[in-house]
Amino acid sequence: RSCQLLERTVVGSGTSIGERTQVSKSVIGRNCVIGADVKIEGAYIWDNVVIEDGVRVTRSVVCNNSKLSRGCAVEKGCVISYRVVIGPNHRLPPRTMLTTSRLKDVAGDDEDDEDMFSEDSEPTSEPQAGARSRSTSIGSPAMESTMEVGVGGYGVRWTYADEEDEEEEDKVEPVNNLTLDERAPEQADEETDEEGEEEGADAVELDPQERFEREVQSTVLRAVEELLAVETTVLEVNGLKFAYNMTAAECAKAILNTLLRHVEPQGQKGSEVLSAFKKLMAKWHPLISRFARKTAEQHEVVDSILETCSESRVLGAIFQYILQVLYDLDVLSEDSIFRWANVCENAAPDSVQRMYLQQSQKFLEWLRNAEEEEDED
Repeated sequence: RSCQLLERTVVGSGTSIGERTQVSKSVIGRNCVIGADVKIEGAYIWDNVVIEDGVRVTRSVVCNNSKLSRGCAVEKGCVISYRVVIGPNHRLPPRTMLTTSRLKDVAGDDEDDEDMFSEDSEPTSEPQAGARSRSTSIGSPAMESTMEVGVGGYGVRWTYADEEDEEEEDKVEPVNNLTLDERAPEQADEETDEEGEEEGADAVELDPQERFEREVQSTVLRAVEELLAVETTVLEVNGLKFAYNMTAAECAKAILNTLLRHVEPQGQKGSEVLSAFKKLMAKWHPLISRFARKTAEQHEVVDSILETCSESRVLGAIFQYILQVLYDLDVLSEDSIFRWANVCENAAPDSVQRMYLQQSQKFLEWLRNAEEEEDED
């Protein structure tokens, strides 16, 4: 065929690609159907996706069972959730997030939208042009289907509640967006009020960085517990990276911090925790490596490890061994470790950086000797 699969491209089994289509720096899942004259660059296309002729996708994520109709364009940073359909010749602006799941219908029936980006959730009804819905959690879907997904499309835009139009001000706000003083006693029982108050407080207090870290933590822990594939988890974390506009290093740090916290309770002794960490990293080290390829990114990862270890007695005791495990698995390079050590040399004598630098001297000395032996060879 005349299609072009360029550098850093992976295509899953059962996927077909049409004539003159060009794919670069992308991952395409299984059983996808991609038409002719399509251009895909820096994208993550999940399973069972249909992309018709003449479509352009740039640095975006397209989830399972979605459809991009002929001639449409998906600009960088978009996240298209499960079963969304983009109409013909429609253009998605940068950083658009679309979903189909559990919206309030036009009549106003409440549905739980906590899993709006979950594959298991089901849409309650076909979206209608001009219909709108306000969420009861952090984000809210805006039901303007034709404007958002084009004629013949299916899906709604997902935005944060604080970005909603002022036209919503005359509508009754959800309970969990009110303060305790604003509630009437008859609105709900005491238990419901307390739950809503806590959710509302989280929505106000969490900044985007904290929300991102919580999302990554939830994603990684679910992947570990459900024995998901590493590549599947890479796709999910990449979706969060695009959605929150985070760097690759931020992803790597959030992943590793989650894994360290996961093994921390698995033993009273450092040796027990280190053993659990080694077993966990045997499978999951490629997930971190995927987001920490450059020396500067790996340096940030070491700084993050230091910060996490400084908050835990048992992790703090095995800091140098954690570095060694990650070095042996090629997650951290010699250059990144030496760069971190050089920065720590200039820290205050009584600082945490100097303390962990001193703890790591044997490992650093071993690294230098190994490097000298390689140079001699």
